[in-house]
Amino acid sequence: MTRAQAQIAFVNKHKICHKYFLPDEYVFLNENNKMEDENGTILNKKDFWISRGSSAFDEGWFIVE
Repeated sequence: MTRAQAQIAFVNKHKICHKYFLPDEYVFLNENNKMEDENGTILNKKDFWISRGSSAFDEGWFIVE
């Protein structure tokens, strides 16, 4: 899916991943509306999306089941 679709899925509380992430890496919106990764680390949402602003991240996103 596209970056925009991934952002919508993220806001809708889905775990999302990108094809360039390692197989066990993902991010999600926790119960406090903070971005969290698979290790429980809280991430800055703005910095996360800015650092993935290149065209390489325009597509290739998916929901982690």
